[in-house]
Amino acid sequence: MSSDNHDVIKQAIEGVTIVSNDIPDTTLYAAYAWRMSWMKDNGVNNDFANFGKFGLLYNVIPGAEGGDYAYVVGAINKSLPDTTLTLAYGEEDKSHSLFLAQADYMPKINDSVTLVTGLQFWNTELDERSVAWADSTVYSAKLGLNVGPVGAYVAYAKINDGRGAWGVGMTDDRPRLYTSTLTDAGQFEASTQYAVDVHAFVPQIATVLGVRYVNIDLDEKGAASSQVGIGKIDQTGFYAIHNFSGSLKGLYCMGFYEIANNSNDAYSRDEIRFRVGYEF
Repeated sequence: MSSDNHDVIKQAIEGVTIVSNDIPDTTLYAAYAWRMSWMKDNGVNNDFANFGKFGLLYNVIPGAEGGDYAYVVGAINKSLPDTTLTLAYGEEDKSHSLFLAQADYMPKINDSVTLVTGLQFWNTELDERSVAWADSTVYSAKLGLNVGPVGAYVAYAKINDGRGAWGVGMTDDRPRLYTSTLTDAGQFEASTQYAVDVHAFVPQIATVLGVRYVNIDLDEKGAASSQVGIGKIDQTGFYAIHNFSGSLKGLYCMGFYEIANNSNDAYSRDEIRFRVGYEF
């Protein structure tokens, strides 16, 4: 159970998480939460300074009470060679339930070349009071190649009907669509999406440098449910990731610069983000 690390103000969750590695090559996890804080004032029942209810993300009925709990169960298996399989299910009271199935296959072709492939399936079922969006299914695929210090991939995603959700993967962040941008876990409104990423590790400065392009074409339902009501999105991002060594081992810094060009110019933007952290 964790917060969203993409925002300056972190989302806090009060609950309990259980993780088991007793089965070889398998991680089982379960989490239950009873209250949370928001990253910003959502204008309904909560603000980022207070703990409160769940279920308000998709519940747009004015004055409606949020949910009392959220939970998730999942399994990650690595028993097959070069393969990671993930299954997870979660529910947020008075908001939505979410099922995630993901398979990542990364075989080594030789000592310096690795094939990168992946498939994702997401299914979101919204609470009946979530009148702004419909249930949604998400299909996503990725194909890439790592050659020595250089890597590249292309990705495709199709979001059907309404608005997908996130939050069941056991990571330190939201699970990401393969077509995610640098500063968000992905655009989940009904749409067709493509992404291209090229990156390289530069040993002289011990830094990963990369560029990512994401094209999102919202369909009629997606444009109607999007918070900004836009139809087409082009985002180009540049990033750098540096991990320190020696006495500063564990310290890292990340920088992102992203340019978003939208069919509605009012929502086009340039964005810079910088993060410094330490992993014990």
